[in-house]
Amino acid sequence: GHHCGDQLLVKIGERLRTLVPAGHCIGRLGGDEFVVVLQGIQHREAENLAAKIVKAIAKPVKVARRVCQTTVSIGVAHGPEHGADAAELIKSADIALYARKARGRNGYDVFDAEMAQQLARRRQLEADLGEALKDQKIELAFQPIVSADTRDIVAFEALARWDHPQFGAVPPNVFIPIAETTGLIMDLGRQVLMAACQEALNWPEHIRVSVNASALQFKDREVLFTDIWLALSASGLPAKRLDLEVTESVLIDDAEGMLQLIDELRKMDVSVSLDDFGTGYSSLAYVQNYRFDRIKLDKAFAREIETDRTSRATISALANIATATGSRLVLEGVETEAQARIAAAHGVVEMQGYLFSRPIPASKIPSIIPGKSAQKRVA
Repeated sequence: GHHCGDQLLVKIGERLRTLVPAGHCIGRLGGDEFVVVLQGIQHREAENLAAKIVKAIAKPVKVARRVCQTTVSIGVAHGPEHGADAAELIKSADIALYARKARGRNGYDVFDAEMAQQLARRRQLEADLGEALKDQKIELAFQPIVSADTRDIVAFEALARWDHPQFGAVPPNVFIPIAETTGLIMDLGRQVLMAACQEALNWPEHIRVSVNASALQFKDREVLFTDIWLALSASGLPAKRLDLEVTESVLIDDAEGMLQLIDELRKMDVSVSLDDFGTGYSSLAYVQNYRFDRIKLDKAFAREIETDRTSRATISALANIATATGSRLVLEGVETEAQARIAAAHGVVEMQGYLFSRPIPASKIPSIIPGKSAQKRVA
């Protein structure tokens, strides 16, 4: 609550006082932002102090009989080269702070001119993404998922693509976080879901479509269910052919709510896959306690499968758990025949990666879908 938050801010302020030499200025700008103004010192001294602050604030803080783990992100600006007055210096330090957060929190960055250019570019992308969504300029690429045994295509994963008129192809790892921070992710997710379902209706009936869903989409379940229902109704796609991919961050944020949501989606016949398992805070409890239809292993497993015995043993163990819980194990990032062969031998049921195909536009899908006789055989 607010009271504990205030106590935490007081303790952080006290730590800053012990670190900043006498004669310099410490202040709180508002919220959880502080400013330190140092005069008459060398640049290296300021950066050394920033490093000390990062280290000191990372130590646990006891607040209201609880221990809190905190981190800090710092932007450093030097005068007069980064600003001739207070306003310019604070602006430069703020840009450096923003850059630090974008690169990864818990550290410090020193301002440089390129940061300002990158920030200006991001601001433009933020504005232009809204227009691109309004004009439906986000396109889809599709990457096949194949059976480990037969190599037949069993699904396509829908991947959002944005071709910016000025910057060209903007990578998803750039524009999707922008969509999340600007609140555009709901519109983006809705458009991708609708377009993916419409496209899937053109494929053979045994091939499903897999759509990634942001953690933010799962926070408003009523809107998510409405979007799914509208996409299926408008396209006429059977619900059993739609697979939603979620990351483990959704489970960390709301484990109990996610369990209920998975049950509700399965009642609709929509399947749910756990994506990128093996990164971040991956836990076997997710595989055991949540009835996912598929567990998608992160591509790191494919990279290590030929040389790392532990990786192979982990895949085998996960395959056994998946089988026991009624899930199917999928390996992403497969690039070589050796990786595919070893993965199949260790229990992987489906695979995805450049060995089979890179993401392709919808127009090229007919050229890689097998002929009618093969379709009947797979079905």
